[in-house]
Amino acid sequence: MRSAVVAESFDGVRWTARLPRAEQTVGALRRAVAEQWGWPLARARLVVAGDALDNDDARLADVLPDAEPDEAVVRCWLAPIRSPAGALPAPGGERGPSLAADAARDLIAWARTVPVRAWAGTLAWCASAHVAGRLGFGNPYMLFSAFVLVFLNLGQRRAGELSAYNVFNPQFQELLGQLRAEHLEADLIDPHRLARR
Repeated sequence: MRSAVVAESFDGVRWTARLPRAEQTVGALRRAVAEQWGWPLARARLVVAGDALDNDDARLADVLPDAEPDEAVVRCWLAPIRSPAGALPAPGGERGPSLAADAARDLIAWARTVPVRAWAGTLAWCASAHVAGRLGFGNPYMLFSAFVLVFLNLGQRRAGELSAYNVFNPQFQELLGQLRAEHLEADLIDPHRLARR
C-alpha cells in the first residue's frame, strides 16, 4: 500500500499527501486536499486516469494503479457552484478565488517593469489619437505614428552587432550578383575583363 499520494491541482500545482495507513481512503485524501488548498470540501473532486473518485469509503490501494508513479497522480479540481435556475454563475467560480488574485498580482508586477516614461508616452499618444480622430485626421495620424515609430527605432549599429543582412548570411559569403568595390575597381583597371568571362 502506498505511503504517499501525489495530488495535482487544476493549475498544475503538485502536493504529496502523506496519510496514515488507517486513513488511506478516498474521503481522507479529499479532505486533505481540500484543507491543503483551502477548497470547500463539498466542491473538491478527485480524478485518476479519467475516472472520478466518488466513493469516499473506497481504499486508495483499490483505486490507484500500482504500475507507474506518474499514473498514480490524482488530479484535483473544484466542481462549479450550482446556481439556481436562470441565475448567472459567479465569474471565476470554477477556478477558485486564488487564481484571480494571482493574475492581478502578475499584472501589477508586469506593469511595474514598464518605465513611467513609456506609460506617459502611451497615454499622451492615446489622447492625441482621440483628438485627431475627433478632428477627422485619425487615419493620417495613425500612418504618421507608424512612420515615427519605425524611424525612432532605427538606431546606429555598433561594431560587432549583427545587421539584418548578417542574420541571414552569418558566414558573410559573397552572394551571386552582389556588387562589390573590388569588382568595380577591377572593371575600371581592365575594362575588357567582362568580355573574357
